[in-house]
Order: sequence, then structure tokens, then C-alpha cells
Amino acid sequence: MASAYRRRVLRMLFTGALLLALVALLPAAVRTARTAGPSPRELERACDEGNAFLVTTSFRGVAHEQSNEAFVLEAPSVVLFSDTPNNRPQYVLATLKQVGTVWGLAYRSADKSIYAAAYHKVQLPFGPGGPGAVYRIDLGSGDVGLALTVPEAGPDTHERRINLDTPAEKWAGRTSLGDIDLSEDGSELFVVNLANRRIYRFSLPSGALIGSFDSGAAGEPWADSARPFGLAVHHGYVYHGLVNSAEKSLLRGDLSAHVYRSRPDGSEMTEVTAFALDFPRGRWDYPPASRQSARRDLRWRPWRDRYSPHGEPNDNLTSYPMPMLTDITFDAGGNMVLGFRDRRSDSMPHFRTEVSKGPSPDLKVGFGVGDIVRAERKDGAWTADAADEFFDDRASGFGDEVALGGLAELSEEDLTASGAYVTVRAKTAEGVYWFDDLTGNRRRHEQVFDAAQMVPLRAMLSIAAPVYAHCSAPRHWTVRGPGTVGDVEALCAPAVESPPTPTAGATSTPTAVATASGTPATSPSPTDTLVPTATPTRTETPTPQPLPLYLPISLRERCDPQHQHADVVLVLDTSSSMEGRKLEDAKGAALTFVELMDLSPDRDQVAIVRFDAESEVVQPLSIDHEAIASAVRGLCVRRGTHVDAGLLAALHELQSQRRNVANGSVAVLLTDGVHNGKPGADLTAARRLREAGIRLYTIGLGADVDEEALQAMAGDRRRYFFAPDSGQLAAIYGEIAHAVACPSERFWPPRSP
Repeated sequence: MASAYRRRVLRMLFTGALLLALVALLPAAVRTARTAGPSPRELERACDEGNAFLVTTSFRGVAHEQSNEAFVLEAPSVVLFSDTPNNRPQYVLATLKQVGTVWGLAYRSADKSIYAAAYHKVQLPFGPGGPGAVYRIDLGSGDVGLALTVPEAGPDTHERRINLDTPAEKWAGRTSLGDIDLSEDGSELFVVNLANRRIYRFSLPSGALIGSFDSGAAGEPWADSARPFGLAVHHGYVYHGLVNSAEKSLLRGDLSAHVYRSRPDGSEMTEVTAFALDFPRGRWDYPPASRQSARRDLRWRPWRDRYSPHGEPNDNLTSYPMPMLTDITFDAGGNMVLGFRDRRSDSMPHFRTEVSKGPSPDLKVGFGVGDIVRAERKDGAWTADAADEFFDDRASGFGDEVALGGLAELSEEDLTASGAYVTVRAKTAEGVYWFDDLTGNRRRHEQVFDAAQMVPLRAMLSIAAPVYAHCSAPRHWTVRGPGTVGDVEALCAPAVESPPTPTAGATSTPTAVATASGTPATSPSPTDTLVPTATPTRTETPTPQPLPLYLPISLRERCDPQHQHADVVLVLDTSSSMEGRKLEDAKGAALTFVELMDLSPDRDQVAIVRFDAESEVVQPLSIDHEAIASAVRGLCVRRGTHVDAGLLAALHELQSQRRNVANGSVAVLLTDGVHNGKPGADLTAARRLREAGIRLYTIGLGADVDEEALQAMAGDRRRYFFAPDSGQLAAIYGEIAHAVACPSERFWPPRSP
């Protein structure tokens, strides 16, 4: 009896010791596992395959009331992700404990490292390097360390106690660091110092300071209200963006945005574009859209430290948008894209979700919502019409603006990625939208920062486990306030460029600016010129398609499918009007088509694209019959009918590395409605497919389609099909499947009408 008791006690002691050992080892295991993920080589290969990895910053943490300190441990601060079907996997590259709150990001392909600059945001701390720190994250080893320190970046004004961090509110956008960017050869890093409003230049990898220079507005009468932030290095010039914050005059009419450019040493400084910020920006309708008191006017307002929030009595939802020009990119056509962030995102108290109670009733919160503005390159200059929005940054049930200020340009795909509030299954969440550079429509999206998405999942355990372990009746808050997505950076090596050397005596003027030649992604990179030239029209060169030669014996001879194989993208309308029988019949017809294809190595491949207000490649080109069928069966409806988004997604898939170059390229479009995106964008997208050598078949379902437009998109009326009702779709897809395998129009002269 006593012996059994001793054995039981020993087992309990052994089990307890083992559990303690596992708890002690957990942080180390988390740190080791966190670096698991794609290798640096895989990251850059993804750029060639048309789904580049991105990094962005996260503004989250965990607060613990009883410790009387901000309890921030392993919450993600820098996150790696790509466009995925289910918003996973995503990878934590650095935590708040390692780097604190950061905004500016830059990717140095020479040593496969990411640089991240400290940022001031209310209620979240700086990292160990303080307000002027720039950190380096090694993608190969996972090591995180201080790379350099920018001088005169201002004090750390955060309070350490758990409260609203009120003393730090007025310093948002005024202290610490803004955007960063690398020289095109990766040898220098440029950093915007928000505190003294200068641009700093450092040598890499040493981190040695080379010099600094004032912003372009230093000599303006409104210099005291000039707030620089955004930065870009492009064709040998350093561009920086700033706003006249009107914080001195407090007049909305004084609000304006400006972009200057200079040589890397600050010489040849000139303003290249400017525009007023008094344009209408719509409303914020969340939550919910039907509640009138929740509607907020999003027009920009002068910067203020103390203001009356635009809310209703006893309403915690407030808004007071204050502009910051936080990012600058250039698309493949040389157009300038500007990201704006609402300063209110970073100066207001954050949401606090308590474990045991709801949010504090006296806590004023709200959403800070930014903007995206496109400055068109024309006749040697950039011109922006901010009131005429090019990018479709709206969200149903949320409001007219969703952007959060961070941008990444993917010129090889004609895409601009932007941090945003994205709509996922009728709910709004933080993430990234990919916008089409040619149409402004949303192409795809990714939700970011759901704890369940992170790899490894155990990395998040170190936030909660120590807190919940030692308290009875604990009160904890997840600090996740507005604008939790920061800068966005693509992990792609820069194109090799050799800008011409300026001739003797050449000077830079507002009209003597870089001119990007309009060439497809596979052509040489754009080059600079120091004389005004008109921007050429961007055209796609059709991919030459080898054609077999057949000598027919009889016009009734049946085609031998062995002679023709194809890569086919089925582009399916998933707008809300397709709900019910139409969508189910469309799925069945698509599955019939797949059955008729010869899915095997070196033969046919099929991909599935769905489109509504945006598009998504739900199944890339594949010979996996079950995967393709599963993608078709999983389709569901959403709002909008942006035909161009679906067609452009098909184009990029058929130009990706997954394509079999020996195969013909085919796209089959099905829609039951009329394109309601940018006027003419559907015809433009279809023309791009045809110019790229892709055969486009179009199917109109029901009486509401625009048959004339669909015939024009196909380019040949024989490749347009009309289905009065969805029950006829299976037969039409079967006919197209035969035409794909036996395209007689490619071998015989067209028949007379």
C-alpha cells in the first residue's frame, strides 16, 4: 500500500518536472520554429511564378492590468505572407519584443535581409533600439538585430502603465522614423526622420552614416507644417512625399500633398507633383452600414493634438482623419502611386477586448482610413486628380476607403499591393489588396494577422500562457487598434537598370523627369532621360505560337487530339446574380469540361479563376483532376461583376511559369451579366489576352448579358456562345472542349458569314 502510494507520488513529481522543463524550453522552441518557412531562394522564385511573397508590419500586443506594465512578448511585428486560398500559412519574422513597433520596410536581395524602421504608435512600445532604430532581419538564419541608429529621432514618450498612453498621442507622425528605401544596387539605405524632418543616408551593410538633407519643403512659408514620411528610390533619384498638415493655420484649404525628388546627396531638389487634399472622400459606414449614427465623413482635416471627435453623444465610434503621405511606388508605365495613412490610426487609443469584461464605456475609439492616389505620367510630368479615384478601394458594409498607407509594386504582374481593411466572408479584417495597375480594380486579397494563420501556431502561446498562469480572475486586453497593417514590401530582387549618365551641364527641372518606356514585363527595364519625352503607349507583344501543318484528305476528317494540347483557364462569374441554380449548373458544366480534357503530363492543364468585384485564381494550372474539381465545387457568390479582373487573372496565370510552352493557351469566360467595373476595361483586358496569343471563348448566360461586348471580347463571333438558361451550359462547354482539342479555325480559312 505504502509502496503504491510512493510510486504514485514519484510519478506525479516526474510528470510535474517534465511539464516545467517543457515550459522552460517553449520560448526557445518558438524562436527556432518561427524561422521555418520558405527559403530565400524560394522567396525570389515566387516572384517569377507570379505570386510574390510580401512582408508587412503588425501593430498588436497584449496588456496585463495587474502587472501595471505593458505586457508585450511574442506578438508578431513583422509578418511574411503571399496570396493563399485560405489565408495561410503566414510566418512571423520578428516580434514586438525583438523590434518593437516598426513601419518602414526594405528588402535587400544581396544578403536576403529585411530592414525595419522604428515607428511611434500610441500604446505600443519601441523596440530595444529606441525611436531611431533600424533593425535587420536575416531571412536565412532568422537572426534579428540592430542595424543602425538614426540620430535626433526624438524621445520615447510612451507611458509604461496600462492606460490610454495619453502623453504619447500628440507625437504620432512627429517623432521616430517614417518610410525607408534602398538604393537600386542595395548599397545605401535612405530613412525619413520624422522628428527633424530630414532624409538620412547610410552605407550598407556597415550602417555608417553618409549624410542627410532637408526635405524639399524646408524653404516654404509653410515649412513648420510640412510633415515628410513617404520615400522611394527610382532610376537614380530619391523621391520623398510630405503633406502640408495645416497644423498652424488649422484651415482645411491649406491641406496639400507634395512629392520632391533629388539626387542621393540631396542636390537637384525639385517638386515633381503637388495637389490639394480638400477633395471629398466619401464616408465610413462601419459598424453597421444601416446605423446612421455610425456614418462618418472621411474628408481630410488639419492636424490637431486636441480636437472634438466627430461622434454622436454616448457613441464610442469617432473619426477625425489627418493625412500622412506614407508611401511612394512607381508602376511599370512610370505612373506614381501614393499611399496615404490616417494619423488618427496611430494617435488614438486602441481597442481593448477584455477577457472578463467588455470595452471600457468611456473609451473613444474609431477607424483610421487612408487613401491611394495615382499620379499619371504624361508628357514628362506627373499629374494627380485625387478626387477622381483610380483604385477601387471601397468595401461593402465598411465604407468608401479601406487603404492603410503601405504600398508594394509588383511591376512584373502589373499589380500594386496595399495594406487595407479587406472584406472576407462579409466581415472586415486587416490585410492586403492587390490592385490592377491598368484598370484600378481589385485582383485578389489576403487577410493577415489572424492568430490561427500564423506558422508556427505555438509562437502565439507565449503571449497568453505566462499571463494566464499566475493570476486569478485575470483581466487582459488584446491591443489591436485601428490600422494594424503598416508598410508593405515585396521580396523580389530589383530589376537590373543602367540609367544613362547625364550630359555635362544638364540640370533637373520639373519637366526633365524620368521617362519609363512602355514595355511588357519581359522586356528590358525602363531607363531615364533628362529631356522631356512623351510616354509611349504600353502594348503587349503576342507570344509566338508554333503551328503544326496538316494536309487534310477530306474536310470531314476528324481532328486527332494528339496533335493539339492546351493550357486552359476557366473564368467563372461568381457575382451575386449567379446564386442558386445558375451557379450549380455552371459548376457542373465546368466539371464536364474538365472530364473532356486530357489531364496528364505533357498534355492538357486546367486552371480555375473566379471573379466578382475582384478575382482569384482558386486553382492554378494543374493536371490534378481532384484538385481542379474541388476548386470548382468550392465556388460561392459575392457582389460585383468586374469582367476585366477575371480576364487579367487568366492572362497572368497563362503567362506564369506553370504554363506548358508547348501547349496552346485558352481562356473560357462565363458571365450572366454586364461588366460594372471601369468602363471599357473588359474590352481592354480581352484585347490583351488576344494580343498575347491566347484564344478567348466567351459565354453569355441569360437575357441580361451584353452580347455585342462578349462577341467583341472573343474577337471572333464563332468563339462567342449564348445560353438562354443554365441548363444549356454543359453542351456549350462540351463544344468548346472539342474546339480546344481540334481548333479548325487555326488550320482552315475562316468560313464566310
